[in-house]
Amino acid sequence: MEENDPKELHRRFLAGELSAQELETYIQQLAEGKFDDSFPDFEQVASQYPYPVKQETVTQRPKTRGVLWRSIAATAALILLLGGYQLWVKRDMDSQQIVYKTIRVDPGKKTEIILTDGTSVTLSPGTVFCYPESFADTLREVHVVAGKAFFNVSRDTLRPFKVHVGKLETIVLGTSFTVENYKEQGFEKINLYTGKIKIRNTNTNTELALTPGQLFEWDDQTAIGRLSEFDTEANPAKAESLSFAQASLKSVLYRIAYLKGIKITLEGNGLANYYISGTFDGMPIDQILQSMELVHKLKINKIDNKTYTIMKK
Repeated sequence: MEENDPKELHRRFLAGELSAQELETYIQQLAEGKFDDSFPDFEQVASQYPYPVKQETVTQRPKTRGVLWRSIAATAALILLLGGYQLWVKRDMDSQQIVYKTIRVDPGKKTEIILTDGTSVTLSPGTVFCYPESFADTLREVHVVAGKAFFNVSRDTLRPFKVHVGKLETIVLGTSFTVENYKEQGFEKINLYTGKIKIRNTNTNTELALTPGQLFEWDDQTAIGRLSEFDTEANPAKAESLSFAQASLKSVLYRIAYLKGIKITLEGNGLANYYISGTFDGMPIDQILQSMELVHKLKINKIDNKTYTIMKK
């Protein structure tokens, strides 16, 4: 049976077995009117799960169950969103109130923090990172809002560790990896050093498992994901902020643009297979781009001090 099959979701809803994500799918299906005569009446749902259903909604029933479901779908979805989902989250997190902090790393600096579970996070210059003061009993969840971070996750088989990075979500138990999020360009990148990791693309609703030495890049502009390999010997927690080893051209340029506060636009085709190695820390942006232009036979146009376009010669 399919994971999002309406009947199965409905059965598991009544049994209180849905995850938060599955509950959102269930609510969406309810609002779209996907429930028909084969499903129980709404009163049965209300009686088996403590949602604050208004009495007039229950008593004013149409003659058939199919019409009933279609007519109250929007009302039920609203009830679930306002009442049931709040109760669900409260139960799922064991009545804990999760308070998040946001840290913004100054340009030119690095910051290392230790989360309450023992996980260490090394944040590169300019990174914006959101994390809870303490984790829930069932899930460890953080957000790399922008920039780059290296995670050395403390293993906990009872609480998966989830990192939100733009359109990508990573789920691990205990492992080490880097994530990069350049939201203005719609570009994300994940490198796995040790352990295992599962990536879910919220844009395509697809999943991918990485093994050590693999990286995955997602480009919103082309809606294309790219899987490749990299050298795991370098220490990602100590690497220079602009040090690259056979990195894709896009990931290099977007990182440079993020740290230098400029805009770089890639034009035309033929740049997908370009890879760059080198260290550019302390170099002015024009010098960096000129060296790339010479070595990789690129054409770089400087529009103004903050805007550049790059294409293949």
